[in-house]
Order: sequence, then C-alpha cells, then structure tokens
Amino acid sequence: MTYFNRPWADSLRLDDGTVVSSASQLEAYLREHDLSLSADYSAAWRQKAECRKAARHRKELFADFLFHYKRSIWNAKSKKHFFRRDCR
Repeated sequence: MTYFNRPWADSLRLDDGTVVSSASQLEAYLREHDLSLSADYSAAWRQKAECRKAARHRKELFADFLFHYKRSIWNAKSKKHFFRRDCR
C-alpha cells in the first residue's frame, strides 16, 4: 500500500495501547503483528501467512535442535576423564 505520510487529525489507540497517527504507522503495526486490513484478506495472503508461520516454526525447531546438540556434546566432554600415563 502506498500512502501519503501525513499525520491524521486524530490518533488511533489500538488494542494493545499503541497509538498510531498516520497510515504508514498503521501499516507498520499490521505488518509487525502479521495482520491485514479486512479488504486485503485473500487466499494468497492467507497462504503467505501460513508459509511465514511454518518458516518461523522450522527456525525455532532448528534452534532447539542446535541447543540440545551442543548441550549433549558439552555434557559428553565433561564426563570424560583423562588420565595421564606415567612414562617411565
């Protein structure tokens, strides 16, 4: 959407308490919270939203995998006991 970035005469207070005073601020808020105006809902928008949600979920799963993998390596290293042989 393209708007003239002119402040509105009256500001809007949104559900979470955010105050927006221009169309560009409203658009930024909608984009940040993965929302859209009712006129913009379409099958393509819903599909893109589902793809973004799935990508976000995959990233979280991969981050969890890496965390637990690194943790298992660290725990395996800390449990090994290295003994020196006496060289005579």
